[in-house]
Amino acid sequence: MELTRSDKESAEAVIEALQYTLKQRDAEIVRLKQEVHLLQRKNWITDACGDDMWDLD
Repeated sequence: MELTRSDKESAEAVIEALQYTLKQRDAEIVRLKQEVHLLQRKNWITDACGDDMWDLD
């Protein structure tokens, strides 16, 4: 079975869409890891210094 030009173009479009989706997912993973790191750091500072450190009043 030979693929037509249209089949190949459709397959390429699907591959491009999947690659874009993977890039978005990877970017979201990086963002979430950074957020987790910041929250862990805040928790570590709070544990070391007490909750008063975060009172800005």
